[in-house]
Amino acid sequence: MNNMKNILIVAFALVAVGHAGAKTDSLYTVEGILGGGYVYNMSVFPYGVDGLSRNGLNGYARMMWSPEHMLDVGLEIGYTNLYRIDPAASTAVEYSSLNAYPLFLVFSMHPMDNFGVSAGFGTAILSSVVDDRESVTAVTTASTAVFLAIEYMWPVADRVRIGGEARFSSYDRFRDKNFSLNLVL
Repeated sequence: MNNMKNILIVAFALVAVGHAGAKTDSLYTVEGILGGGYVYNMSVFPYGVDGLSRNGLNGYARMMWSPEHMLDVGLEIGYTNLYRIDPAASTAVEYSSLNAYPLFLVFSMHPMDNFGVSAGFGTAILSSVVDDRESVTAVTTASTAVFLAIEYMWPVADRVRIGGEARFSSYDRFRDKNFSLNLVL
């Protein structure tokens, strides 16, 4: 939990600095973006798992550099819940969960006003926690990760936009595939 708090502090600082220092001139724009929402794990589990929850939350902070070209580039850090298992009380395990903390290199383009397409690739730290009622075991591992997203953003002020995003993400290590619907600022 302490790691999550540190990641959120860094994400908030990145976006705050990016937004406060957002620069627009005739050559480029730098902007900070926050997003988050509902995520669903689309992976196929080869066996039935009692108490499996594929639903969760995700969030991210992104810094984008937008030159006077169609392609923007940036970095994104985030958090996503891959799954959680809360089995029946009669089992030896209290709960188990798998979360990802991705770091993406992001490419984005806006072929139409307010509409964008983004793709990212990078790495993710996967954190697995198992509580067996007597002790808690936490394991982390690295994975390659990719995403593809479409977004629609409405301008609400001179430098403020709000919108929605549909995103497909894949984490290779355990072959997890997620679909998320996000609110984006």
